[in-house]
Amino acid sequence: MTGPANTAALFEDNDESSAPKPRVLRAERRLMEIQRALKRGLIRERNVLAAVEIAANAIFEIGRLRKTRNFDPFERLRKWCERRGLKVSFTALTAITEKWRDAGYLMNVEDVGAMLSLTPKQRVENQLWTLGARGETAQQRRERKEQRQADARAKKRKADRERVSAARRAEGAQPRAQFEARSTAEFCRKHGIGRDSFESARKRGRLEAFLQKRGISETPPRNAQTSVAVESIYYSATHLGASAISPGGRPHGRPAAMFAYPDSVGRTHLATMLDGAANALAAAPRRTCPRATT
Repeated sequence: MTGPANTAALFEDNDESSAPKPRVLRAERRLMEIQRALKRGLIRERNVLAAVEIAANAIFEIGRLRKTRNFDPFERLRKWCERRGLKVSFTALTAITEKWRDAGYLMNVEDVGAMLSLTPKQRVENQLWTLGARGETAQQRRERKEQRQADARAKKRKADRERVSAARRAEGAQPRAQFEARSTAEFCRKHGIGRDSFESARKRGRLEAFLQKRGISETPPRNAQTSVAVESIYYSATHLGASAISPGGRPHGRPAAMFAYPDSVGRTHLATMLDGAANALAAAPRRTCPRATT
């Protein structure tokens, strides 16, 4: 049977109307962890009686807090040992029963750790949190717990970042290192060019002459070339003649230069810029020709 079922079988005639208290749940958890340690062979043969004592203390604590009727500590402990295949003599069971019959408390983690031979590694790997490790103080146990929690948070943050990065790469986003390697700032840093001078030449449309004058044959980053194309088209859109405007004051359409744009990157931004320029032209005062006189 499983741990919860075994715990319930020990107290068949308890008062079901009373909800389990936190201390009762802690004692039941200790029983399950003792069973797990025995099942996985973590408790040595010389420490079997110590494990029985710990189980007896938990059993008596559950019976005391739940006010179990017709509670026979010796019989309950004997059944518990029989289900786990522990061969304990009648004399030993009697002595353990008398020792913990009127204890009235649950052993703390440090006392349990002193009675067993579990190492901190075994305790963590098997999640035996209520049993404790041999030679481990309460301060060391708290520090280990805080470190485990910090490691778990760091692991979760790393997994979340990787998941978000994978989703963004699936959508076409570039990794940060690759983006920075192809950026304008990295290009200027590589060739010893001032960023302000580079941007000034780009805005004036003289970027190619600017680079040739400094003996740079490498092609600028793609975002710089795109900016030049956008600036050129924006300039032509904001300086359209009257032929681009219909008699009603509306532009005939976007310039053909937009349709010759080399790449789809930035089309939405380009369309927004051209729409703004067209709206500005539509709001400008219209030139009207004087009506011919006969």
